[in-house]
Amino acid sequence: MKYFSQRALINVSLLIGLLFLIGSSIVSYLEIQDLARSNRWVLHTRDVIAANNKTLISVLDAESRTRYNLLFPGTESISNIVFAIHKNLGISKTLTTDNPSQQLRIKKLEIELDQWIDLLNKINFSDAHNKIAEGIKMSTSVEFLTINKNIKQYLTDINNEELKLLNIRLMNSSYHLKLSNILYIFSIGLSGLLFFTSLILLNYHLYQGNILRRKQLLMAKELQISEERFKLTTEGSNVGIWDWDPKTNIVYYSPNFKKMLGYTEEEFPDKLEMFNRILHPDDYKRVWDAVNQHLNNRVPFAIEYRLMTKSGDYRWIQASGLALWNKQGIPTRMSGTFIDISERKESEAKFTAQYELTQDLANANTAILESATDSIITKNKKGQILSVNSQTLKEFNYEKDELIDTDIKTIIPDWTFIHPEESKGSTYEFTGLRKNGESFPIEIKFSRLIYHKQDAVVINVRNISDRKKIENIKNEFVSVVSHELRTPLTSIRGSLGLILGGSAGNFSEKAKTLLDIANNNCQRLLLLINDILDLEKIEAGKMDFKRDVINVKNLIMNSIIDNMLYSEKFHVKLEAEEIDPDITIKSDFDRLMQVMTNLISNAVKFSPSGETVKIKTDLINNSIRISVSNKGHGIPIDFQSKIFKKFSQADSTSTRAKGGTGLGLSICKTIVDSLGGKLNFVSLPNELTTFYVEMPIWKDEAEIAKNKKDLVDMIEGGKNTIASNYKERLLICEDDMEQAKFISELLQTAGFDVDISKDAEGARKMLYKRHYHALLLDLILPDQDGITFIRELRKDSHTKDLPIIVLSMIAHSGKNLLNGHAISVIDWLDKPIDFSKLLKAIKKIKTKMHPDEINILHVEDDYDTHVIIKNLFEPYANIFLARSLKETIKKVKSIKFDLVILDLLLADGSGADLLPLFDEFKLPVIIYSAYDLDQKYSEIVKAALVKSKTSNEKLLLTIKKALDTMI
Repeated sequence: MKYFSQRALINVSLLIGLLFLIGSSIVSYLEIQDLARSNRWVLHTRDVIAANNKTLISVLDAESRTRYNLLFPGTESISNIVFAIHKNLGISKTLTTDNPSQQLRIKKLEIELDQWIDLLNKINFSDAHNKIAEGIKMSTSVEFLTINKNIKQYLTDINNEELKLLNIRLMNSSYHLKLSNILYIFSIGLSGLLFFTSLILLNYHLYQGNILRRKQLLMAKELQISEERFKLTTEGSNVGIWDWDPKTNIVYYSPNFKKMLGYTEEEFPDKLEMFNRILHPDDYKRVWDAVNQHLNNRVPFAIEYRLMTKSGDYRWIQASGLALWNKQGIPTRMSGTFIDISERKESEAKFTAQYELTQDLANANTAILESATDSIITKNKKGQILSVNSQTLKEFNYEKDELIDTDIKTIIPDWTFIHPEESKGSTYEFTGLRKNGESFPIEIKFSRLIYHKQDAVVINVRNISDRKKIENIKNEFVSVVSHELRTPLTSIRGSLGLILGGSAGNFSEKAKTLLDIANNNCQRLLLLINDILDLEKIEAGKMDFKRDVINVKNLIMNSIIDNMLYSEKFHVKLEAEEIDPDITIKSDFDRLMQVMTNLISNAVKFSPSGETVKIKTDLINNSIRISVSNKGHGIPIDFQSKIFKKFSQADSTSTRAKGGTGLGLSICKTIVDSLGGKLNFVSLPNELTTFYVEMPIWKDEAEIAKNKKDLVDMIEGGKNTIASNYKERLLICEDDMEQAKFISELLQTAGFDVDISKDAEGARKMLYKRHYHALLLDLILPDQDGITFIRELRKDSHTKDLPIIVLSMIAHSGKNLLNGHAISVIDWLDKPIDFSKLLKAIKKIKTKMHPDEINILHVEDDYDTHVIIKNLFEPYANIFLARSLKETIKKVKSIKFDLVILDLLLADGSGADLLPLFDEFKLPVIIYSAYDLDQKYSEIVKAALVKSKTSNEKLLLTIKKALDTMI
């Protein structure tokens, strides 16, 4: 009965669906009829628009034909065009009989057209009787232009009205089309639904019959997968299975368990005796006691023991199991698992050993802390003392209980927080306070640690009372040396100098010799005192260093001048090789002069008479190396490792005879290291000895960033201002002053200078007075037509090559008129002027250059390379040098260049940063550098040459090719 009711319900549903299908088909047919009607109206509207457009084209054609006849009198009649206008207007009138508003517009249009055609006939009549000027006047009259404008407006209004109707009818057609498509799709979908419903009913009973069989197959498959999973789990892990029958003592051992111990199936029988044989003797009693407890008292069975492998060693096993008991409480079987835990046991043993070692270390650390001569204190973040060693109690006269959990300021009252990470390797001085109120100076070091699971700081406190006393004694000594010795010695040296200079009269040769000895020893003593004072300042960290930008060439020249008299005394020359004048460093000028004086004076002292001490510079990566070289005995090899140590002098008679304190080089090295530089030497006995100082080249990052910003601003659309001396000047010849001023303002905004002339005669005079980049010419002028004016300019040698751009309402007619004649006109632009097209036309103009007028910019920080380039190309062009980004930007803005030779590595940045600037100024670029150019810039350079791989001939040839396009 249930099956029958379901079937009846399905039949009723199918019948309803069929009725819906028939109804949707009828509605679809009606919609298709409406769609056809809508489409016919759409075609009718398009015919009206087409006829109206033909009328407009005929009107424009008649207008163009009339202007042509003015230029070429008596050429063609406009009667055929007038006939076409009336014909197309008649078609429009016939097609719009159903639209009263359109009929009214067409009637007004007919009136305007009749008047317009009468005027056209009069203009053409004047043309036929050689009254061209009268015809031009009529064609530009207010009456003619007004009628012409009204005709075009009526035609536009008719078109706009029809376009509105077209949009409405298209929307109506689109609506019927969409509705028809929806009904069609609905019909197809309903048919498909009925078809598939029938198929579903047909297969329903077959499906029901197969469900049971599928469930059975699925259950069998799941059972198989479960068995395989169990097998993989046991065999793929370190787990073995066992099953024991207490009555027969037969035990099942899984293959994985036997494999775990290194046995095969045949080598390990399924008997209890086999288990007892491999069980470790020390574990036997403990294992079987656990088994009996489980079987008799049902205590959970889980135990660890050792089993012997086939190789004879033992592995730790973790066993667990569960027994089954019958109703009488007698165990019938017991099953469980084996797990190999040998690795875990080894880890536990290592951990235990490590723990014992840690305890030993802790005990040792405690012993070290207790025996330390410094106070060692541990405190937490709140400043509370967590622990102290015995020296702390002894130093501050406290008991341990009195300090634990108290504030650190109890014993260090001037304590201030210093983060341990910031104080690594640093020491700080504070004041310690004993229990009795006595204070004493202390020195503190910090380190961070975890103490009882909380962040803590270890404070190492050292009593520096004795050191402070020694420092006071030392300071008193330094004060004595500085004031009590140096002041009188200075007076003595001054007096001796005056005496030796003849201020006190003449002395005998013997007296002069004694005075020289006294003066020299006085100078040596002053040098020793100064060195000792400098050394004390350095060691005390009291030597101040100023950081100023220093020109390296200026530093070297000053040091040579200061040592000139000293070198003349030894008959040794001082010579500086060519030094780049633009290299700077940021350092202390006075201290570096001290270093240079020491190096030069040493080189002079140890040079034979007549030799030359040479000072030169070299670029080493981003540093400048200043070298002082001399020829002499050299530095003994066994002394070279000690040369920078205090009071070090080579142990030879010749060396000691030169004098000195043995402190100079030590002080120099400390100064250079403090300034962030490097002092070293290279020396071979009896050959050249060179001491050199390396300092980082100073690069003003702010200046580099500013230069890059200037470049970015120019690239991203900022105005590129060229100096006014190099602005291109244009001449506009236009009788409409309002139009001329408008174009002039636009061109001035674009960077041009502009002059205006309202007629041909004025333009002719201005062209003779000054040079213009181009002439912008209107063809209709009050005193002469533009075509004749162009021909005259081309016959004149002064203006024959003048670029001309035509700006006129009849530009294209003029272009056709000049077709076939050798007259150079850059472009022909119709009014109203499209300013972007005008700028493109001006950019087409290329100026021919004479070799003497070619300017090449060489961007290079190596002066020697520039000299080579200059010698190579002076016959062909003017060569300008720019040694930095800043200088390059300045020169590009102020000088008009024709080619750039660019080095990529400059002192203040990368030369590649300048490429967008050169591209903005349309400058061709040749890369000439020690480095290869990045591929992303390869398309915007003429060529890329590597210095080490390029001969002078190849360089010359490459640049000549680039110049050939300009000369």
